[in-house]
Amino acid sequence: FDEALLDTFTDGCLVLHRGHIVYERYFGALERHVPHSCQSITKSYAGTLAASYVHEGVLDESKTISHYLPELRGTGWEDATLRQVMDMQTNLDCTEDYTKEDASFRCDYLSEIRKQGKHGEFSYRSVNTNVMAWVMSRVIGRSFAELLQTRLWTPLGCEEDAYVDIDSTTGMPRAHCGLNATLRDLARFGELMRCEGTWKGQQLIPASVVHDLHFGDHPAKPVPRSGYTYRSQWWVSHNELDSLEAHGLYGQVLYISPKAEMVIAIFASHPESFSRIDHIRAPQMLA
Repeated sequence: FDEALLDTFTDGCLVLHRGHIVYERYFGALERHVPHSCQSITKSYAGTLAASYVHEGVLDESKTISHYLPELRGTGWEDATLRQVMDMQTNLDCTEDYTKEDASFRCDYLSEIRKQGKHGEFSYRSVNTNVMAWVMSRVIGRSFAELLQTRLWTPLGCEEDAYVDIDSTTGMPRAHCGLNATLRDLARFGELMRCEGTWKGQQLIPASVVHDLHFGDHPAKPVPRSGYTYRSQWWVSHNELDSLEAHGLYGQVLYISPKAEMVIAIFASHPESFSRIDHIRAPQMLA
């Protein structure tokens, strides 16, 4: 197993079973107290917060983005609903090419993005997450990083400080990829979700939010991964283990299986942005 992890450029792997660490291993320079980039796993943190605020009535998922952010009127966001943004169902003229310095998922391009067709079909675009976080910040009056701290990091009693990268032009926290955290604290978030939002007797995330995630989106709406749907910035497997998954560039994985009572957190530094390694199947086999 260790050899397989090394072959997939793994920096660290942690397995929880019923909330207890049953496997923890670090490779290379990564250590227990050292934060690592979560990449797009950050999206699942942001989506969980947004879904919680919708459940609590702070946000209305049926409202358009321009309702919350008038400065985006006349852009591709004008008639997109918050729910469409949360589920990546916007049809926007932008790229997800991470190799370009001027890629349009950057925060300073949000007001320049135009619509290229009717919203409603799945299209993975990181700009959705940044606009979703912008809506939360506008309504609540705190940045994404502050919301993450007050709603999750502090109540969870995370072992180490985390930090969120900011956009160099706007100063906005990068909600689509910017979280840096330790492996143990990532697994802690996974355990919270496995336990339906409850942590040490406190309901940090409404249970209905987690239930909604497991239900997923309508299976007729296609996503790139066979058998999966995408809901509130999470990949929903609909498999026999009822797993939720969060994935990030270069091999980052958070795998949550309530039926197996297991959480698997993986940090990696794969040389290819989209690794050929099947990180989806590997945790299922382990579970």
